Amino acid sequence: MRSGLVLAATLLAGCAPFSDGIGGSSDEVADAIAAGKPFRLADLTDFEWDRFYSFGAYLTNERVDEQLGFHWGKAEASDFASSDGGSLLVFVRDGEVVEAFDQDWDDGYFDCVGGREFTPKDASFRVRGEHVLAADGRKARSCSVD
Repeated sequence: MRSGLVLAATLLAGCAPFSDGIGGSSDEVADAIAAGKPFRLADLTDFEWDRFYSFGAYLTNERVDEQLGFHWGKAEASDFASSDGGSLLVFVRDGEVVEAFDQDWDDGYFDCVGGREFTPKDASFRVRGEHVLAADGRKARSCSVD
């Protein structure tokens, strides 16, 4: 009986929803955006990171690896590699991805901060509607928010 339970647990673990290393939308980030108030990303994460990036829809491993500065190779596992509807949020520590989320646009629109590198110190954001904007006022070229 015990070996059957171990086998079942192993099979279920292999079918876990985030076995590709990319999780779904962060509830903490979604809640901060829904509150509509400025927030520091470091205050919403329970893991250590030293760089943060946001990537828009239709991303490729090559584009993400180039921005990260090292080979990760898992970006195309994102729900948004071949569609729109959200952003891939990537957290790096010591040259390795430590966490990645597929943040649905319903849970925060990150295109205005795409193409930038943020540290925990400067990853402060403000919210305009569902759009996440850098607190320093710099916007990505793809940003359509005034």
